[in-house]
Amino acid sequence: MLLRTFILISLVALFAPSAKAEAALTKEINQTLKTYPFHSNKKRQDVLSIWQKLNSKKHVVLRNKEVDLRNKAVVLQSIIEASIIKLHEKGVFTNVIVIVHNPTPPTPLKVTNDSIPVGIVSKEWNDNPIVKETILNRHNTFMKFLDAKGTIIATYDRNLFKRKNAGAENYNALLKKYSNLLDKPLKNLPVQYHGVTYMMKDKQNNISAFSMRSSQISTSYNKVQEWEIWLGSIKDKTVSKRIVTIDSFLKSVDVDMYRYFN
Repeated sequence: MLLRTFILISLVALFAPSAKAEAALTKEINQTLKTYPFHSNKKRQDVLSIWQKLNSKKHVVLRNKEVDLRNKAVVLQSIIEASIIKLHEKGVFTNVIVIVHNPTPPTPLKVTNDSIPVGIVSKEWNDNPIVKETILNRHNTFMKFLDAKGTIIATYDRNLFKRKNAGAENYNALLKKYSNLLDKPLKNLPVQYHGVTYMMKDKQNNISAFSMRSSQISTSYNKVQEWEIWLGSIKDKTVSKRIVTIDSFLKSVDVDMYRYFN
C-alpha cells in the first residue's frame, strides 16, 4: 500500500508542472471566450462548440465552406494565439516560437494596426466583418510577440509571393525592424502543410503545441475545405504526430525550428 502511494505521488509530481501550464492556458482561453465581442450568441456557441471538442480530444477535424471555417475556427485560433502570447508575457511559458507555413508570408504581418491593404483579400472577404476583425486581432497578437522578442518563422512558397504583392511593403518593413522575424522562402510548400504551429515550453521544460492545418485566406469563399486543429502536450500521441510531421517537412527544406526553441 505504501509503495503504491509513493508511486502515485511520484507520478503526480512528474506530470503536475505540465498540467499546470496547460490548465493555465485552458483557463485563459475560457476567460477570453466569455468576454470576446462575438456578433451574436449563436456565433459564440459555434466557436465554443469547437473549443470544447478540442479541449477534450486535443484534435478536431472541421469540414465546411471556407467562409464558415473562417467565421468560427479562425476566431478560435485568434483567441488561442492571444492566450498563448499572454501566458508567455506572464512567464507561464518561458519560451514560445511561432512557425507560419503558408503559400505567402503571414497575412497578419501584411497589414497594419487598423487597416488591410487592398488586394490582400477579395471583395467577398472585405464585406465580412468577422474576417477583418480576426486579421487585425492576429496582427496585434503577432506584434506584441515580436515586441517581446518572440521568434516568428515565416515559411512560404517563394514562387507565389513577389515583393510588389499587396501587403509586401508592410511585411518587408517588419523584416527590417525585427531580427526575430525570420524570413524563410521555400521552393515549394505542399498544401498538406499549410497552416501555423506554436511550440510552448514551461518552467519545467514541458512542451506543448498548438497547430492548424488550414488554408491561407483566398478567393474560395464558398469552397468546401477540411481543416484540422491540435492543442496539447506533445506527450499526447495525436499532438506529437502532428509536430513530427511539421518538423520533418521543415527539416527537409533546411528549416530547423528547434534551433530557435531552447
